[in-house]
Amino acid sequence: MSFYMGVDGGASKTEVVLAQDGQILKVVRGGPSNPQGPMGLEGAMDQLAQCLRDAIQGYDATHLRPAVLG
Repeated sequence: MSFYMGVDGGASKTEVVLAQDGQILKVVRGGPSNPQGPMGLEGAMDQLAQCLRDAIQGYDATHLRPAVLG
């Protein structure tokens, strides 16, 4: 089965949703991931990467299909 991922990252939070067949499997919320914020680009990328890892944990990432980032 395929999984889909949506990501909303910004100045106040990062939210990642993992879904399959129209059903939300997992929602992960983390800190800000705005590269222009106080964390800078490296901090924003670290926050985003952690949220993505947390979202896919326990699932087979080879079944992950296109992600949508906003």
